[in-house]
Amino acid sequence: ETYEWARKMAVDALEYDDEDGANPAGALEEILEAPERLKDLDLDAFAEELERQGFGNKSITLYDIRAELNSRYKDLRQPFHSANPEEIFDMLTKETPETFYIGKMVTATVFGIARKKPKPDQLDQANPVRNDETGLWQCPFCLKNDFPELSDVWNHFDAGACPGQATGVKLRLDNGILGYIYIKNISDKPVANPD
Repeated sequence: ETYEWARKMAVDALEYDDEDGANPAGALEEILEAPERLKDLDLDAFAEELERQGFGNKSITLYDIRAELNSRYKDLRQPFHSANPEEIFDMLTKETPETFYIGKMVTATVFGIARKKPKPDQLDQANPVRNDETGLWQCPFCLKNDFPELSDVWNHFDAGACPGQATGVKLRLDNGILGYIYIKNISDKPVANPD
């Protein structure tokens, strides 16, 4: 259908009357030889007429047709350029180096704790510790410390209930960026279990 619109544009630009028996294909050839005659066309009015006829908003299409008839086969797109580091930073964070930088104090919400499950050979060599004050046993990996009997710690291993040693915390900054803080970086003081 857009080919018909191109022919109609050519006939309108050449101001043929209906009784002249205009040949749309010939008009198109004539326009290709003298495309400057297209610049006086009221494409917005043509687009309104097409929309009224139920074709939808074709304004951009009509301007593209005129551009193609003016400069056949010309690539009208902007040349590609690679994004610079600041543009990439903006695409990924929706922030600028002025609003989000190393050392800036930010707030975040912790949404999970990352853990490393113990391997079978580590479980076999595990050495649960008993707290002398409470008399309860502690898992050396997840640091759960409420086991009344040593056998309960081993049952904890055998059942696959040990989530493993905490390695860090997963968090979401207020601007939506996801983050991760390793256990060793959570505090100036040693943190064994961030729970």
